[in-house]
Amino acid sequence: MSFLGLVEVLLHKTNGGLHRCYDAVHGFSTNPELYLNLAYAEFILGNRQRSVAAVNTLLEHDPQYYDALQFRDCLGKRKEHHEKRTNPVSNVLGKLFRSKDRGCEGNNFELIFKAHLSKKLNFYIKQFI
Repeated sequence: MSFLGLVEVLLHKTNGGLHRCYDAVHGFSTNPELYLNLAYAEFILGNRQRSVAAVNTLLEHDPQYYDALQFRDCLGKRKEHHEKRTNPVSNVLGKLFRSKDRGCEGNNFELIFKAHLSKKLNFYIKQFI
């Protein structure tokens, strides 16, 4: 159900798929794949903060989950000593410079995302053929 929601978000960019991802997470909260799908769906819809929260929740359950670590690196993160930005100019500057300071292991976020999707599609194809 979570993967279906992610595909729906990819194709239609609507919240319907996002609701499917949340329903799957609430129903089976121990499966790390569900949190990763939720993080991707949130990121695609432009909800970076909720995407980071989903990845952090996943890493609380499984700190060594490779895809989540790679996704978190590509999202980038604030340095620990920064306080919450309240100035609008500071927010804009932070977003500009954050996007340039990513430690992706792959070439970029899109390649990592495509690799994740192709693994999932191959798994589902093998299940039904």
